[in-house]
Amino acid sequence: MRTLLDRAEAAIQAARLLLSPEGNPTDDRLITNSAAYHTQQGIKLALVYQAELFGLPHIRTHKLSKVIRIILEAGCSVTSELCERSSVITKWDIETRYNVDFFVHRKDIEEAIQLYEDLKTSILHYIEEAQ
Repeated sequence: MRTLLDRAEAAIQAARLLLSPEGNPTDDRLITNSAAYHTQQGIKLALVYQAELFGLPHIRTHKLSKVIRIILEAGCSVTSELCERSSVITKWDIETRYNVDFFVHRKDIEEAIQLYEDLKTSILHYIEEAQ
């Protein structure tokens, strides 16, 4: 059975491909923005999955800060760095698709992917401990 974490991982894999020389051979900024969008989606899906692990109902929002707030209120933990960067990463959902003057730097996407990896590790650790 597939989970939201599987979908999150697929989004992050897509982002990595779009950042790679194979996926973006000309270093096109629009393709880099697509990587930012997929990274935002991956983080959001992982957070919603984490919330569901704690028995919370499915959270329907694109605002990472709202998902994080709900998760923290339920007693889950989220890194302070993800909390701090959530409002910036949230913008990648809309801005990268509709604002032609908005561009995300590769370094920021790579750092966000690391935040996802830290979150995924925390989720997998929680699952392991619960078994």
